Amino acid sequence: MVPYHLADERDTPSSLFPSNASDHDPLLVPPKFPNSQRDSVLSNSGDSIVSFSPDSKYPSRVPDTQRPQGRHGCFPWRGILNVGVIIIILALLTLFIFYPVLSYYRDRGKNAQITGNIRVNNIGQTPVFFNMPDLIDAETPDDAKTRKRGFDYELVFSGDYNKDGRTFYPDTQAHKHTFPHALLEGQAKALARADDGGGTTAGVVIPLELSGSGIYDVAYTVPVSIGYDDQKFSLEVDTGLSDLVASTSCSSSACGRAGGSNYDPSTSGKETGLDFSINYLSGSVSGPVYWERVTVVGYSIENQALGVGRLSVTDEDLAPDFSGILSLALPLNSIIAENIPPVTNNSPDGAAWASNLFSITPTSNAPSSRFLSLSLSRPGSDRIPSYLGIGKHPPDLVNDPSQIHYSTVVSNTAGSLFWKASVRDITVWVDGQPKPVDIGRSNTGAVFPSAVTDSGVPYIFTTSKVANAIYGALDVHPARDENYYVPCKAPLNMTISLDDRPALPLHPLDVTAEPPNDNNADFCIGLIQAAGGQLSNPNSNIGDIILGVPFMRNVYTVMA
Repeated sequence: MVPYHLADERDTPSSLFPSNASDHDPLLVPPKFPNSQRDSVLSNSGDSIVSFSPDSKYPSRVPDTQRPQGRHGCFPWRGILNVGVIIIILALLTLFIFYPVLSYYRDRGKNAQITGNIRVNNIGQTPVFFNMPDLIDAETPDDAKTRKRGFDYELVFSGDYNKDGRTFYPDTQAHKHTFPHALLEGQAKALARADDGGGTTAGVVIPLELSGSGIYDVAYTVPVSIGYDDQKFSLEVDTGLSDLVASTSCSSSACGRAGGSNYDPSTSGKETGLDFSINYLSGSVSGPVYWERVTVVGYSIENQALGVGRLSVTDEDLAPDFSGILSLALPLNSIIAENIPPVTNNSPDGAAWASNLFSITPTSNAPSSRFLSLSLSRPGSDRIPSYLGIGKHPPDLVNDPSQIHYSTVVSNTAGSLFWKASVRDITVWVDGQPKPVDIGRSNTGAVFPSAVTDSGVPYIFTTSKVANAIYGALDVHPARDENYYVPCKAPLNMTISLDDRPALPLHPLDVTAEPPNDNNADFCIGLIQAAGGQLSNPNSNIGDIILGVPFMRNVYTVMA
């Protein structure tokens, strides 16, 4: 208990009671707390004796003009900060919880259509190929595209739907082109077509076999008979070489795993007494040169110069059953012909196989149209089949040969060595917007870079400058191993313009691929890679770009 004594006038502060006040408070003024903006006063409510808060509902009787103002009237920074933090928390919750849930339900229908459809990339894009036929006729009605008879069937092929007599009702011929019958029937027709016209002036279209995984160890092979005892081999079709090569042995693990048949020249081969050696981008082949009989689907050539090679391949997987190479580059590039010059009579020489093919005598046994053509299929799809055309276009791919665009082959100082064209433009498309690539000039000083079409290379090779510009459009840069890796969900949509021909679109599935040992990887390997060491040399005669299999799967190539 704290006792108080009665106050008299001497004890009463004059600031609280005017001198003329009639009545005075008989109690002492309550004590004042230090550092307080207000006096502590007695509460009449009975809830408390004193109030410590500056917001007391019983302020002292000090006039406002004499009361300290403190921090009242300043900008409310603390309140603004609190509201800002609440907004940020709500934004984070929306970004990491609400938006993923919304995206899942919004894109669920599209994702269901993409799954298992090799023609559609991971974001639902389907490229359009110019001058290439679709499996399903555009005039086919929607009610004819599905059928239920025990199982759900989906139409995979239709043609000439609007012609008289063509219907898509059960038990009719057209309706039988539903899965799986269409695929089996198409393969049977392709195999039968190889027997039409072989060894005559009409030419022939030969189905090619896709060997390997289809990405890194891809090879398109054609059946070839060598020797008078008809030794059977599967030779890889290669438009980047000019010499016919048959394997006798292998000195590296890469070709040792291929397991193909080895050619035995002792049965009917004739020695030339000369050797040859060919260096590739990754590997080499060398050995003696023989003259031998070579037959490709009815076209037989006596005394064909044949490189009987010991293969040594590094940093490259070869296709299963690899037995050698059927080379289709220009004859001037032949190393064997350089050592054994071709002659105009029937004497044995070193002429390339393609030269001898169109010079078969009598002429009634040779194709009258002097051209070769290639179409390459995509793994897992038969929409575009694989063909080698000898003097004949595949009728299911080329309805009107006059629509094929030709251009002059780009030559070097040594002459025309490869099937080479000038590259006028490369454009990468990002979110529907074109991003032109700075391709610069050729390493030879020409205005435009040049590109070689090479069916024996599973990549598109170019200079580091062009590769950096292509992937730079997607904000992708070389990794530590100097390769390019693209997010598997980010499609690489691009076009290439050769000479004065229309731009050629490349399918996104052809320019990126999942790692060979990881089908669930987040990053895919770009199939456009830099090979600056070889392509930056102006004396290499190769050019600035090698358009390998990823490019050739998107075009029908005619070499004439």
